[in-house]
Amino acid sequence: MSDDSSPGPVTAPSELSGSARLCLACGLCCSGVLSPAAPLLKPGDLTVAARNRLRVVPEEGVFALPCPRLNGTRCETYTDRPTVCGTFRCALLARFEDEGGPIEPHLAAIARTKELLAFAESKGMSFAPGAERKMEASGADAYEMMSTVHELMQRLHTDFVGAETLPDPLKFPAGATEG
Repeated sequence: MSDDSSPGPVTAPSELSGSARLCLACGLCCSGVLSPAAPLLKPGDLTVAARNRLRVVPEEGVFALPCPRLNGTRCETYTDRPTVCGTFRCALLARFEDEGGPIEPHLAAIARTKELLAFAESKGMSFAPGAERKMEASGADAYEMMSTVHELMQRLHTDFVGAETLPDPLKFPAGATEG
């Protein structure tokens, strides 16, 4: 979630910025659906990640997703998180922030994507990082599943991949921790 959308201490959705409402309705960037890992972008990120018990792979400069600090769609360590968590903007959020307009179509896109994910998962397809992406179906069930996966992949690519390319992660020696 971008830093300017900080939910702060308020909890009433009507008091949140539109950006915060979108991020809190979603959480896909932290869930592992979009990527199996998130990059550590600044030297202090390794310390932050270790302090928050994130699963760090220092030699790759990443922490594994899904983030263990994600509680539903809310970050348990929002004020003490790695840089990427405050700077990542999915394409949907970037369009909303850059173009403005009503929030409802963006919230509807999130809801539809989550509906498609839930349907595919109900048919046995896992979107967990590293999971084998396979499905078994025949006839009308196969057509429905293929249509669902097609729409889901289209939506993930159009709305949820990063709006900007992230810099390469910093690499640390295996077992490294900052002090």
